[in-house]
Order: sequence, then C-alpha cells, then structure tokens
Amino acid sequence: MDIKEKIEDVQQTTDLTVGQIEDVSKGISEVNDLVNVMATGLEEQAIATSEITTNINQASDGIQEVNENVNQITAVAQSITMDITGVSTSATTIADRSSSVRQTSSQLADLATKLKDLMSQFKIS
Repeated sequence: MDIKEKIEDVQQTTDLTVGQIEDVSKGISEVNDLVNVMATGLEEQAIATSEITTNINQASDGIQEVNENVNQITAVAQSITMDITGVSTSATTIADRSSSVRQTSSQLADLATKLKDLMSQFKIS
C-alpha cells in the first residue's frame, strides 16, 4: 500500500467520522430540543399547579368563612329560640293571671250584688 492509498483511506475515514460526528451532533440537538420542550411543559405545569394551589387556598378560606357565618347564624337562632320560649312563658303567665283576674272580678261582681241586696234591706229614713 502506498502513501496515496493511505492518505485516501485516512480521508475516507475522516469523512466517515465527520459524517458520524454530524449525525451525533444532530442527535444531541434533537435531544436538546426535546429537553427544552419538556422544560417548558414542566414550567407550565408548575404555573398551573401554583394556580390550582392558590384556588384551593381561596376556596378553603371561603369555606372557613361560610362555617363561621353558619356558627353565627346558629348562635342567633338559639338566642331567638330562647326569646320565643321566654315570650311563650310570659304569654302563658299572662293568660293564667287574666283568668285569675276574671274569676276575681266575677267574685267581686257577685259580692257587689249580695252587698246591694243587703243594702236594700235597710231603709234609711
């Protein structure tokens, strides 16, 4: 094998190596593009996850506020129930006392009639 053939062999090997390096470089570039796409997707997913977390926290705050309002309404309802019970008790007491006054007034009317009858027996001259 002479020098010319060796040089041609080296050149062919070099050309083949350069082609293979270009193929590897293209592969690396494609992998790099995929990594960039994945990184962008992960970044978008992180933003979406952050927004979801914010929304969940806001919903939790809203639910807590609703629970506080329900507790306040329950306390007011209990107070109203106690007031209604007090009014009902007072109404019953008033009804009982009214009945007692009615009986006493009926007795007084009877007593007045008897007193009038007794007075009519006496003649004042």
